[in-house]
Amino acid sequence: MNKLSTALATATFAALPMMASAVTVNTDVSIGDAPSVSYSIPASGDGVTFSFTALENFSIDGFSITANGSNSGSDILASTYSVLGGTPLNFTNVFAVGAQGIGFAFASGAVFAAGDIFTVVFAENSPRPVSYAVSFTASAVPVPAAGLLLLTALGGAAAMRRRKKATNA
Repeated sequence: MNKLSTALATATFAALPMMASAVTVNTDVSIGDAPSVSYSIPASGDGVTFSFTALENFSIDGFSITANGSNSGSDILASTYSVLGGTPLNFTNVFAVGAQGIGFAFASGAVFAAGDIFTVVFAENSPRPVSYAVSFTASAVPVPAAGLLLLTALGGAAAMRRRKKATNA
């Protein structure tokens, strides 16, 4: 048992530098919200995870993702992003103005149920700080008109049945 405790403690301390470099930013989201969250990563090899919790059912048409750096865009080209647990992707639209660089990306949205947690993850391999941001708008999931029509018809049939029973009694 003593060897197991020592091994677990060693593994924990070895993982601490990796764990300390990752930052998680948590945000709750409801219908009508348009969160725009950002975080500046101070050093190479760090990362940030934006974690969102759906407080109700909603849909997102798409995510707007940006990165700002100071190495004429090469720091952004060394960064990756991953949306909803997908494959890490590189920024392909990177523009430089002098020493400043900015990268843009767009990702497809999805429909989320209350309690769902979804993430956007950034990883950086640049010696200079990079700031990352994610924006989207949560909108109500549309109820199909046919479903509403069916509910109205069933309600009308139930009302007619009650009325008929009341007249017969």
